[in-house]
Amino acid sequence: MAFYDISNQAKPVSSLIKRAAICVVPSASVQEAATLMSEQAVSCLLLLQDHQLVGIVTDRDIRNKAVAPGLDYNTPVHHIASLSPVTVDAQATVFESLLVLTKHNIHHLPVVQGQ
Repeated sequence: MAFYDISNQAKPVSSLIKRAAICVVPSASVQEAATLMSEQAVSCLLLLQDHQLVGIVTDRDIRNKAVAPGLDYNTPVHHIASLSPVTVDAQATVFESLLVLTKHNIHHLPVVQGQ
């Protein structure tokens, strides 16, 4: 039987980060985004413009907003991304971050410094 160490909930969410986020420019095509996600083995990409977070695209976005409806794969990824995504500060606790995920019914939560 495994037990979850409840003390982890008080740790900063940044302690869970194992690698840098994978980013793409908003004008990249849906196909370029999907290819990068596949190459990097990630389920989402952050959209950065002028070093600012402007959106997030997930594998679910690609499936539901591009592939299923037959969208041209050359369409800029910002057309299917969630713009102005919900974020959490790196110093927020794991518990606070879980509350944000639940409150907004989302599966990906960008962690930012100095929010």
